[in-house]
Amino acid sequence: QWLYDVDNLVEEINSNLDLTYDGQTGAVVATLGGRGTGDSFDGDVAEIIAYSERISDIQYLILQNYLNARYGISTSNEFYAGDGNGNGDADFGVFGIGQNTGGQNVTTSNKDGLSLTVNSGLDNGDYVFAGYTTTTLSSNSVISNDILVAGSTLQGRMKRAWYIDKTDANTALTTDIAFDFNAAGTDIPDLSAAVLGGYKLLYRAGTTGEWTIVAATATSVDNGDKTVTFSNQPITNDGYYALATSDAA
Repeated sequence: QWLYDVDNLVEEINSNLDLTYDGQTGAVVATLGGRGTGDSFDGDVAEIIAYSERISDIQYLILQNYLNARYGISTSNEFYAGDGNGNGDADFGVFGIGQNTGGQNVTTSNKDGLSLTVNSGLDNGDYVFAGYTTTTLSSNSVISNDILVAGSTLQGRMKRAWYIDKTDANTALTTDIAFDFNAAGTDIPDLSAAVLGGYKLLYRAGTTGEWTIVAATATSVDNGDKTVTFSNQPITNDGYYALATSDAA
């Protein structure tokens, strides 16, 4: 539940905490974990999320999916399946883009080195979510193992692989997928245009096994921002996606 002053979000309210807000003075009478009357919450507060303004319904839906994945919650607005045991428990860094049934949309978003941007075909009920597993929660790097691709020799890949889950209600939805080395906590010696064709977008259904190249060359490389982009990707299958290179570092 959310407490707003007109369009301004004041506080998030849960069933265990009563909040009051004076719209004239802006005073919030609340204590985290207690009511100021001697009563206190006997438990742990896992996370506090604060906004400087009122969030839209589509933003709240995306937030719900993050919380569902991170804390094992189930709701009716669940569009991300990467957090399931069968999909490798990609519970972390979950974010998304999409458009709800009312036409509200979020067309670009990023988290921990991955950016998703709508390219074409966004309809009501379309969503793309992404998240990763605990194996790269605290660190990320460029690795030279676990890069087996039939008929191809790769030199390395970004260790953090993302589970991407697409819900496509109508017109075929395509997405621009970008990897940001600065935000991902990794570095590549050369990100110049000379190695543009060396970057590959990999896919596999689960956390282990052989990879498939789904984009044989990057669309653009920005040496200044250290980003590699694959434009107009259909994301035909839900599963794990990673950035790899066929060029020696």
